Amino acid sequence: MNSLLADAETAMQEKNFETAVTKFDEVLSLDDTNTDAIEGKANALEAIEKEKKAAEQQSEFDDLVAKADKSFDNGEWKLAKDQYESAQELIGDNNHVNQRLNEIENKLKALNEKEAIAEQIETLKKQAADHESKDQWESAIAKYEEALQLDEENQEIKDLLTAAQDSLDQWKSEQ
Repeated sequence: MNSLLADAETAMQEKNFETAVTKFDEVLSLDDTNTDAIEGKANALEAIEKEKKAAEQQSEFDDLVAKADKSFDNGEWKLAKDQYESAQELIGDNNHVNQRLNEIENKLKALNEKEAIAEQIETLKKQAADHESKDQWESAIAKYEEALQLDEENQEIKDLLTAAQDSLDQWKSEQ
């Protein structure tokens, strides 16, 4: 019986919990009041349950990360962020997840900056159009130039600026 208990304890130390349960059961079949075997078996069963839960949690984590990676690859930044954060809640610190969250933060920041610039440009275009309606061409041109400084490649603004400059020239020639 001592040999069986020793085998069971060795199996526990080696994290071979199924074998440990079997060995503890063998001891208990010989002496069902053996407290070492009763406690050992309970500990082994608890360890098996913890491993099972950890495996389920890892599987859920892996699924969330796979979904988040797909969202990330599709440029769905907010969805990917939510999925990575959910995965992070399950497992905690993970290099891949942390790296992706940092990348998303940078992309969202850049996106917000782009949106803010687009809003500024729209405001400037409206102001320029208002000046144009009052034949205030120099003010309109200044607004278009200001907008162009925010987005030098914006062809629409370039075209509006050219049209305003042409209108200014025409207006001056009529004066």
